[in-house]
Amino acid sequence: MNYDEMLVYLNAKGISNSEILIIDEFFSDNNLTADDLKDITNNIELKSLVQKATFQKLKDYDEDLLKKLYEYNDKHGIKVITYNDEIYPVSLKLIENSPAVLYYMGSFNEETIKIAIVGARNHTEYGAYVTEKFASDLCELGVEIVSGMAYGIDSIAHKTALKYGARTTCVLGTGVDICYPSKNRKIYEEVREKGLIVSEFPPTSGPMPYRFPLRNRIISGLSDGVIVVEAKDRSGSLITARVGAEQGKEVFAVPGNINSVYSEGTNKLIRDGAIIALEVGDIVENIYKLQEACLDKKNKKMRTELGEDELIVYDLIVKGKNDVDSIVQNTNFSVSQVSGILTVLEIKGVIMEESMGRFMSK
Repeated sequence: MNYDEMLVYLNAKGISNSEILIIDEFFSDNNLTADDLKDITNNIELKSLVQKATFQKLKDYDEDLLKKLYEYNDKHGIKVITYNDEIYPVSLKLIENSPAVLYYMGSFNEETIKIAIVGARNHTEYGAYVTEKFASDLCELGVEIVSGMAYGIDSIAHKTALKYGARTTCVLGTGVDICYPSKNRKIYEEVREKGLIVSEFPPTSGPMPYRFPLRNRIISGLSDGVIVVEAKDRSGSLITARVGAEQGKEVFAVPGNINSVYSEGTNKLIRDGAIIALEVGDIVENIYKLQEACLDKKNKKMRTELGEDELIVYDLIVKGKNDVDSIVQNTNFSVSQVSGILTVLEIKGVIMEESMGRFMSK
């Protein structure tokens, strides 16, 4: 069992993500055994940090669990990654309680700007109209729509994205193999082929109430901004807005009738500082921030893929120290070392030669 398999094993055992992150702190070896998992239950410090039930799950090692899980995934077209994988979304690495494990169908796309559109399950005609209007206008701008595939506003947002041929991501509060609600089967199957269906919960995980608030941090975490269309005072979409704000995302809210229960939540969001969304132009006014976020996301991803020496040279090039002699003078590297690093950076596509012996970042 390697390190990533350990994370998947803990997730498949039903251990919560927050406890997986705690347990993760006690491991450093990339080659783990069943005894390693059992032995850690003797750690006094860990005992004070996780539940007793979690210790029992660690002691009750299931040697066939991973084999069965991977066979099930292969049969149903499910892929699994951990936060150590190259394709793991950079934006999720930056949030609190980052999901250690993600199961998905479809594909990730780090290049697009993403906006979450969320709201009430029970909505008004006005809410449906506004959702379709915002989603269609955003899709025309090349924005990817993220939502939770619930009834109501979520479903309308996904349907509109598919209608306009845009990418959309469904973040589920179940396993990715479970279409919930079942009436959204058509959306589910089309997104699986053209976009992304993703969940932190292992396959066969059913629609337990506690799972849906947990997935909301992933909806906002994947997104550069969150729009709440309609929401009652205690709507789950307000959790997405709150968590999104805590994550530093732009939060937009559509105002509504002050006498309508379906607008209580959105009107309060505006009162508390959310950006009023009357038309897509209100979002476009803030799009430069989203574009900066997108560029920042690409930069963070690029930096995770460079070695320590490569980063040193890359940063010097960005600062204008962009020829071999300047780099040698500002580092402890030899000429041959710098030449080799520059070649690697060119191959990785992060720099290019602009003139004889001078380089620039892409």
